[in-house]
Amino acid sequence: MSDVVASTFKKYDTNGDGKLSKDEFGQLVYDLGYHFKPEELKIAFDLLDANGSGSIDLPEFLNFWKEDNRFERLRLDDQQLQKLQKCKCDEEQIQIVCGEQVRC
Repeated sequence: MSDVVASTFKKYDTNGDGKLSKDEFGQLVYDLGYHFKPEELKIAFDLLDANGSGSIDLPEFLNFWKEDNRFERLRLDDQQLQKLQKCKCDEEQIQIVCGEQVRC
């Protein structure tokens, strides 16, 4: 399975730098049929970017892909989206959404 996942990762790593940018991850999610709202996509990306580097590397992606409900876990309900929209924070602050810490 990890070969298929690595192949998928490489397909969407369009610039070949070994990492997924927010745009590359967004395209992967969209192509797999998950049409996230921009806020959800930001949260999803930040949750996968475990080391806070600003990109998703292959080990981070593999950890995410191991989960059975990988995409559903990332989706926010309306109440969580409303809380997030009220959040105003700078790069240094952390917001708690869905019981997870995410960079705003």
